[in-house]
Amino acid sequence: MAHNPRDEVSLDRVINVPARGVGDKTILALKQAAQAAGKAPGETLMELGRPGSSKQQPGALAGRSEQVLAGFGMMLTRWTAAAEDNIPLPELFDRVVADTGYQDYLEDGSEEGNERWENVQELRRLAYEYTDLGLTAFLENLALVSDQDTLPDEALANAPTLLTLHAAKGLEFPQVFIIGLDDGLLPHARSKDDPEEMAEERRLLYVGITRAKDRVYLVRANRRSTFGGYDDQYPSPFLDDIPVELVKRQGQRRSGWDSSYRQSYRPKTW
Repeated sequence: MAHNPRDEVSLDRVINVPARGVGDKTILALKQAAQAAGKAPGETLMELGRPGSSKQQPGALAGRSEQVLAGFGMMLTRWTAAAEDNIPLPELFDRVVADTGYQDYLEDGSEEGNERWENVQELRRLAYEYTDLGLTAFLENLALVSDQDTLPDEALANAPTLLTLHAAKGLEFPQVFIIGLDDGLLPHARSKDDPEEMAEERRLLYVGITRAKDRVYLVRANRRSTFGGYDDQYPSPFLDDIPVELVKRQGQRRSGWDSSYRQSYRPKTW
């Protein structure tokens, strides 16, 4: 919406997420007012967010409907202005998340909520990589990824299957790639002080490894981009449990890495 306020499809998706009391009747009133003014609903919404706009709006948006929409219209006006000023993409991303209270909306105390927020953080890391390319290039890349979800079955016949470790149980594949085998990701940083959580994550990795009929690739990163910088990463301690004779190592090794870190970290029991 910040890139194109006239995008009605996107407006329908976000206008009441998180919930802000915008029901079907209010959306209908907005669209009727926009049609009467010969404008897109997003443009009418932005006008509602400007001071003194009530006298300029058709009667369909009088009263509560106008009040409910005005707050979102003000936010959309700020985002659009920021995008036109070419502020850094991560800054625009953070502004939208903060204005909408999206983190509080996602982090509801459940595991699913935490995973959804982690997905948002991953999207922010991607936004940081597009800082120099801008919002348009970033959105085009996201559109390409989304288009893959609409490919016909025949186009997906030789495509990889993407799924979580939780969803992998009971499935088998000739080859399996498990990524993110970094300490802090698997096991997650929140699990380190909880033996039961550590045992569960260790079991999940076992499930993932045993999904492979022929070969499994265990992938980790030396460094990761994190909120504008880069952090060194260390191997998951779970990797130590795999018999050495079953492993063929590839890629670069950290020159300063030795077993002392793992031994100092490794808990006595899982």
